[in-house]
Amino acid sequence: MEEPISKFYSFDWGGVGVPWIEVDSPYVLKDQSLNSIVRVKALDKAGNEYIATLVPEESLRTISQNEIITYSIAGTALLVIIIIIIFVLVLRRRRKRMQQQDEVTDNIDTD
Repeated sequence: MEEPISKFYSFDWGGVGVPWIEVDSPYVLKDQSLNSIVRVKALDKAGNEYIATLVPEESLRTISQNEIITYSIAGTALLVIIIIIIFVLVLRRRRKRMQQQDEVTDNIDTD
């Protein structure tokens, strides 16, 4: 079975509808650039099976870098949101104090 590298972290493979291809050795891979995940299922006459998986290292590095960039962007966005929330809360508190000071000043002036 040959799968796109983007499915590496998914659990789609191994299900009933998986497109396993029955072949005799040797088998020529469709993806000659080796950018796909290759899974080989070996069956013996007793019914035992073994699945070996080949994941190209270079493709894994690309996935890892993309995930790091995604998480970095998400982390930065979360940090910006938290800073904005803190800023808004500080402004509200200041306004409330100023209103209270104005009320006290108004009360002193009217007395």
